[in-house]
Amino acid sequence: MKQLLVLVLIFSSFVSSAQNTEDNLGELRLFMSPTPETITLDNVVINQRILHLKPGKYFLQAWAPDKKLLDTIIEVKSKVSTHFFYRFEPSANYRAFQTEYMVYEKERNRQLAVPVTVTALMGVAAIATYAKGNSLRKEVESKHDDYIYSTPYNLENNKIKHAKAQDKYRPYIPLYYAELAGLAIGSYFIYRGIKKVKSLTKPTYQPDENPLALTGMGISKDRFGNYTFGITLNLN
Repeated sequence: MKQLLVLVLIFSSFVSSAQNTEDNLGELRLFMSPTPETITLDNVVINQRILHLKPGKYFLQAWAPDKKLLDTIIEVKSKVSTHFFYRFEPSANYRAFQTEYMVYEKERNRQLAVPVTVTALMGVAAIATYAKGNSLRKEVESKHDDYIYSTPYNLENNKIKHAKAQDKYRPYIPLYYAELAGLAIGSYFIYRGIKKVKSLTKPTYQPDENPLALTGMGISKDRFGNYTFGITLNLN
């Protein structure tokens, strides 16, 4: 009878202790952007974003590709829901790559994009000049025929019209050839730019390795004296 009473008391004590521990738990909610690849709490990898923990301070780490490693302490209080918000910042390695790539893009545009754009505009202008000049040339030829085959009555009038048509047409001849020269010069700068761009070294990005990568497994005691399945992390 005494043994039964002892067992009942032990069981009641265990249930009461478990109930008290559960009642004293605090809640931790994690909100991180972008979604991290790995999260650890006291060096243990976790997959949950909502945790119920014993009151106390916890060592929180999280890592997302191309972002700085989050490394902080979080305090969980009894019967309190703690919301942790965090937005990752770009890592130093990723920022350095972006800066280097911007310099490369700027030099490439200077060597190639600018002469290509200018040459294209010159080409459009030359086509427009040629079309307008050709229209004026036909008008000159028409006025010339009118002048040649004029009657004495309208000879002088047709002569004036022919002269005016010639005056309108003449500026388009040197303008057209000037634009053709501009095309030739632009083509040369495009050729030189292509050679220059080929000689440029395009930056390559080497992503950071996950510093929280799993490297080993084992069984150990946690700080509460409980045996847990643990892991070993690479914290370089």
